Amino acid sequence: MHTPVEEIEFLARSDHRVNALGALAAGPQSRDDLRTVTGASNATVGRLLNEFDSRTWIKRVGRRYELTLLGELIAEGFFDLVERFETERRIRDVWQWIPFDQMGIDIECLSDATVTQATENNPLAVMSRVREFERRTTETQCFADYFPEPCIDTRSAAIAAGTQRFEAVFTPSAVATVMSSKWASRFTEMVASDRTEISILSGGIPYAAGINDGVAYLVIEDDEDNIVGLVETEDEHFVGWVEERFEAYRRDATVLTTDALSSLRKEEYNPRTV
Repeated sequence: MHTPVEEIEFLARSDHRVNALGALAAGPQSRDDLRTVTGASNATVGRLLNEFDSRTWIKRVGRRYELTLLGELIAEGFFDLVERFETERRIRDVWQWIPFDQMGIDIECLSDATVTQATENNPLAVMSRVREFERRTTETQCFADYFPEPCIDTRSAAIAAGTQRFEAVFTPSAVATVMSSKWASRFTEMVASDRTEISILSGGIPYAAGINDGVAYLVIEDDEDNIVGLVETEDEHFVGWVEERFEAYRRDATVLTTDALSSLRKEEYNPRTV
């Protein structure tokens, strides 16, 4: 009798078996269906059906095959395991800097997440991804202690075009940095727009995060405050945390007006870049 690990190996070492099991998990399949799904020969499909049948994972109903209750158990467990490995592979290099405890979420919340990493070959990968979703977003709520110049450019263009509603909470240093840059006039126009609500929070904002059209994102920084990644997900728990943080920051913040911008002086800021 095979051990559980040997049974996992039996499936994992053959793409044909994995693909056939996945197809059968979706519903009854004929032998021709399985040949199409797996790309295997008729002999190979016949062999794997015999292997599944000997384990009582499948049964034949007419000209089609379907999983037994035992087969369903195996398929569910196997593909759950595959999903866990896929999640691990995506977040392997950045997970240690994601504040799971503070967010009150489980690592499994990232099972369907999109992860963008800044690498030596592509150090601007995160910024490129950020600008991509900034261009197409219609509704944004975010908080951060910095507002990089490329983001001001993209956001202000969308707001001016009337395609985006932008709500943000920034620290005084973030706004002061912008107001001492060449983007001061563009930012002032953003503050004045009726499509924005920008607030200032006196105090720290440890993580830059937000929600773009229902998709939550978190900018990931390492121990030296270098931006190393970006995670995006529609997971309800992750989205809920970002929503709760945004609302909490906004309650304690003051809505920024164009008149108040002049009081933010250059010496207050602490430059941050992506």
